[in-house]
Amino acid sequence: MLTRGCIAGFLWGVVAVALCAGCATQRATASPASTASPVSTDASRTSDTEALAGVWEGEVWETTPSYFVQGVRRVTLNIDRDGSWTALSGGTPCASGKASRRGGLVVLGGTRIGPDHCMPYSLASKDGRMRAVFDTSFKAREASAMIDLTRVRGPLPQAVQGPARP
Repeated sequence: MLTRGCIAGFLWGVVAVALCAGCATQRATASPASTASPVSTDASRTSDTEALAGVWEGEVWETTPSYFVQGVRRVTLNIDRDGSWTALSGGTPCASGKASRRGGLVVLGGTRIGPDHCMPYSLASKDGRMRAVFDTSFKAREASAMIDLTRVRGPLPQAVQGPARP
């Protein structure tokens, strides 16, 4: 049986938790002026894509439970300084487009080629790695998968790439 003191202690505990939560919420709230994002310019986009430029290699592996087979495939992602990218799976092009960076996300806009989507539309980028969970297929069998890419080579110097095309 609950006593009056036990109920009072419980109520005081609930009030204390509510007050602490209110204080934490108050501290976390920032003014609209401090959270406004700066205006993006083409120059800042170029520097963002230049930071991504290079060759990224890794694997896509199935995370959906399977009794007999777990799909795995090697993927190579080439990102140029201007943000254009091409993905290869097994040496065959499987997707291409333009990359952009939004905070810690790399957004890969473009076209997917073939029955098995080899690249997600966005990846988390941190410490020279890109990772994501996405829906794909392995030989036309739908599955959830994870991708983990590591930069293996930076961008080629401008002189080696040749002159820019108009």
